[in-house]
Amino acid sequence: MMRGLLAFLVFAAAAPAQEKQDAVIRFANEDQLPGSLESLSRDTVVWNSVIQTKPAAFRAKEVLDVALSGRMPSLPSSHEATLTLARGDTVKGEIASVTDDAIEVDTWYAGRLKFPRVMVRELKIADRPKLLYGGPTSLEGWTLSTEPAPWKYRSGSFISVEPGGIARDMELPDGFRLSFDATWRNQFHLTVIVYSDDASTDQPENGYEINFRGRSIQVQRCGGNPNFLQPQASVQDLLQSEKAKIEIRASSRTKTLALYVNGRIIESWVDQGMTPETLGRTVHFVCHDNGRLKVSDMEISAWDGILDETPPPGNGMGNRFRNIEMFGEEQAEARPAKDRSLEGRMMLRNGDSIAGEVLSISEGVITLKTSFDEIKLPVARFRDIALKPASLEEPKRMAGDVRASLVDGSSLVFRLEAFEGDKIRGFSQNFGTADFDLKAFNRLEFNIYNPGLDALRAKEEW
Repeated sequence: MMRGLLAFLVFAAAAPAQEKQDAVIRFANEDQLPGSLESLSRDTVVWNSVIQTKPAAFRAKEVLDVALSGRMPSLPSSHEATLTLARGDTVKGEIASVTDDAIEVDTWYAGRLKFPRVMVRELKIADRPKLLYGGPTSLEGWTLSTEPAPWKYRSGSFISVEPGGIARDMELPDGFRLSFDATWRNQFHLTVIVYSDDASTDQPENGYEINFRGRSIQVQRCGGNPNFLQPQASVQDLLQSEKAKIEIRASSRTKTLALYVNGRIIESWVDQGMTPETLGRTVHFVCHDNGRLKVSDMEISAWDGILDETPPPGNGMGNRFRNIEMFGEEQAEARPAKDRSLEGRMMLRNGDSIAGEVLSISEGVITLKTSFDEIKLPVARFRDIALKPASLEEPKRMAGDVRASLVDGSSLVFRLEAFEGDKIRGFSQNFGTADFDLKAFNRLEFNIYNPGLDALRAKEEW
């Protein structure tokens, strides 16, 4: 492949190609080509692009990855289960059954998948309210605050290229959850504005700003009000990595805002001065530096305004300072909460725990045998399900294995078997053979056991 020629062709046709063919193939020599996936096998990737006269076949061993424009549908499920497998893969879906031998999960992209118990490390449960928005899928419907455009869209992500904002009227309800994946370089510097009533500016008069700078988080009302809500918060995770799952919850009914990072509650705020009648329905993402920030896997759903848990002491900077004053530095750090899911106990969403044997799971209801009675509880009320101890086994590595990243956050390794129509067939010792809906994929990575490509694979395309 002539790298210089390919780079010239991509430059010449990138703009129109991106509008109609927003998938991208990347090669081990760092070339890339927009287009669409025509066919796929263990040895060959056939790619169709507007800069080619006909689809071209590339050897799979030359391909680094394929970024696809998957889409998350609206799901009617009451809960979301996340299985973590022995080698670190994750699978999301609805729990269908749990036995000593296997765990079955219903997925929207591959039907029912069955996992041997010895392949599953952990099982977590989250409630799944109705999805109001999932994306991004394009720039359509979003307002950019400046010219040139401060954000661009690529393969399921917004990527900042200049300081500035991107906003959209999300028709926010009184209470909502906004979650997204953030990826950055150097320092995390982002402002998220919620309850705004003006998408055209990065400084709306109404709403609330959640400001992230490094590990520090501050919350304040919009409109130039200099008073920040207390306490300020500090999150070490935002310094130790360059990627995080951020979740913001807000309710005008209970006048509450809360922040979660990587599934852990960080801080909550109550603003008695919140006036619901002045609040808007718009969400903004504002980048303050020259690029180096990516927002993806965004979801908005309804929230009842009731926090199931409270922030542990030490997350808020204000709390930490008060702890130092009262107890001294040695006791200022937060102490990890005792994990009550150990020894067969299962955590509920309200913070309680229960011990018992799972007899059955059917239509979103768990039947438990406890020491005092047999009881039935909705799966959505659980945070985890205690699994009996097992000696974990890892699946064998196979020629033709790819790593798939799905739009719902799942990540799976499987061997490519076939590609027919809009289905990709894969095999793994984790789940056997399954047919996956092509719309479920954000990315397919090839040559995943080649250590020589690790540095290039870790290099994000910004």
